[in-house]
Amino acid sequence: MHYCAHILDMIVKDGLEVFESSIENVRDSVAYWRATPKREETFREVCDSLSVPYLKKLKLDCKK
Repeated sequence: MHYCAHILDMIVKDGLEVFESSIENVRDSVAYWRATPKREETFREVCDSLSVPYLKKLKLDCKK
């Protein structure tokens, strides 16, 4: 079972490497919009103007 978990872990890590730069761009964008309350308000306004639901606040994840 340990061997299967290790193989699965390697597959996931390889798959995430493909999206690494995109994930970093999303993290940077969230950090930018969360930097000040005014930016968060602007983000909400843009979502409203584009009819994009804004149901939850942006959250920063933990880099691993």
